[in-house]
Amino acid sequence: MVQLDSRISVFHKKNEGVSVARNFGVNKATGQYILFVDGDDILTPWLLESAVQAVEDYDCDVIVGMINTTDKRPSIFPSREKNVKFELLDDHKKKELECHIFSKSCERWRPDQDGWEFNGEGCWAHFLKKEIALENQFIPGVAVGEDTIWALTMLNSSKDYRIGMLYEKWYYYIQNDYSVLNKYNPKIVGQLTLPVDILEKKYGASTGIVHVAYTDWLLMKLKHICFRAYLAEENTDPFNKKVSEFSKVLHTAPWIEVLNRRNTQPFKKRLKFFLYDKNIALYFYSCLKLVNYFNALYQGIPIGGYTKMIANLLDGIKVRLNTDYQEHKSELDALADKVVYTGPIDAYFDYKLGTLEYRSVRFETELLDQPNFQGNAAVNYTDRETQWTRIIEHKWFEFGKDENGNDLPKTIISREYSSEWKPGDEPYYPVNDAKNSLLYSEYKKLADAENKVIFGGRLGEYKYYDMDQVIAAVLEKCEKEFVGENV
Repeated sequence: MVQLDSRISVFHKKNEGVSVARNFGVNKATGQYILFVDGDDILTPWLLESAVQAVEDYDCDVIVGMINTTDKRPSIFPSREKNVKFELLDDHKKKELECHIFSKSCERWRPDQDGWEFNGEGCWAHFLKKEIALENQFIPGVAVGEDTIWALTMLNSSKDYRIGMLYEKWYYYIQNDYSVLNKYNPKIVGQLTLPVDILEKKYGASTGIVHVAYTDWLLMKLKHICFRAYLAEENTDPFNKKVSEFSKVLHTAPWIEVLNRRNTQPFKKRLKFFLYDKNIALYFYSCLKLVNYFNALYQGIPIGGYTKMIANLLDGIKVRLNTDYQEHKSELDALADKVVYTGPIDAYFDYKLGTLEYRSVRFETELLDQPNFQGNAAVNYTDRETQWTRIIEHKWFEFGKDENGNDLPKTIISREYSSEWKPGDEPYYPVNDAKNSLLYSEYKKLADAENKVIFGGRLGEYKYYDMDQVIAAVLEKCEKEFVGENV
């Protein structure tokens, strides 16, 4: 790189942490502007051009662009937009950003349907004048939360910097398995205690909306500690030892000061702090992992539900219902160069090697003339006496509101029953035992020879998928299928 352009300088230094490395780079820089980039992240091709132009056109000290957090490197860039919106932050909007840094509370800055957002908490997608970077350096030794402290320090500077938000796609943050907060991290207690200690000095005694957002941030960090340190599968310590160690952490500074303020909080937050203070939190989260079908720290569904998402995907596409693919295979195969098949893989091959086994379910759905039945989207039943495995109250997936935000006066529930499967029934789940796994492996050999067909989904791959896993698998197959294509 240096040989290609004399303006590029490369420096090598020993590992002293990300804060020291960033400060080192700022001090070595000779240009007018600073942009922080992690080594595995990706910039959109227009970022630098847009950033320089925005700083000059709007006379700003700092320009913040949009960021997309993903675990996969993009194979193609989105189209560059015209007439990009710009928003200069006055005192009120700076206070709004301060809250957003802590709790992602500002709706217009949260992720859009493609995952693009303003991540005020990090330094990524921040383009700033060099003198601003020199005045606001990172605190050495802070391994987690250094970006939060940096962003808040710059935002609250007495010099009142002109900060603007440019609604343009700038930066792909590649979240890898080695991220400090991504997986099991036995050091996370100490790593989070240091930034909390620093922020407590400014925000511990604060009031108003910023203190509310800061409290949300503290509760999330405590939850990170629970799941990433004590409840991670890699932590094999006896549970009583985990509880004892966590209790010691919570009853030393700065966490003890945080817990001591719980009586000033609204009831729900006061209850959460009570669970931590009385050593109940780990028991609670541990039980939650046992009774919850999903152990992911973050859970959610698309806005409007999956029906709306699929409807959007099918917009403008001809859909033929009540059409058996096997009966019309020749006709349908002739319509395209590739076929995506998500039906049972053994049915595709006419069961020539034998029939795979499945589990099935049946539903009983009921409209109730009442606004609320159980207050939750899904309640699981694990006792022997109850015939159904769970009850789904559909309205709560959208918080009890219709598409216009109005309360729904009635509710629909579905009772789900486990059902024995037999050929002819609708298959739902594969049976992952040795016999069926062996039979599937033989069918997969046949499938791999079908160059025109892409097999996918629970039935096509004879594999249990959650929705997030299905979507990830689809994106991976698309990337593999269209590699090198201009799509």
